[in-house]
Amino acid sequence: MNAAPECVYATIADYYIGHPRILPKQFSGMVVESGGIGAGTIVRFNMRVFGRTQAFCAAVSEPQAGRVLVETYLAAAVLQRPSSWIQARRPDNPK
Repeated sequence: MNAAPECVYATIADYYIGHPRILPKQFSGMVVESGGIGAGTIVRFNMRVFGRTQAFCAAVSEPQAGRVLVETYLAAAVLQRPSSWIQARRPDNPK
């Protein structure tokens, strides 16, 4: 994404519109169960992995609001390894 880090983070944190638009084709059926923007969001989605479609449920937290977004998968069948997105500054924009 060629955009300011704040815009990229806002897109990723928006589980209603932004996040679904940037997911690869292996993801489908994203449903926001609660929240929808950043921390406190609970989402369900399907992901095609190695030829099989699996259902996932994730809780979203923001250990550093506006900078770090963490998805923790709630299903027992999934390894409890959270996914994180960290907003980084572009080298040409040190603000």
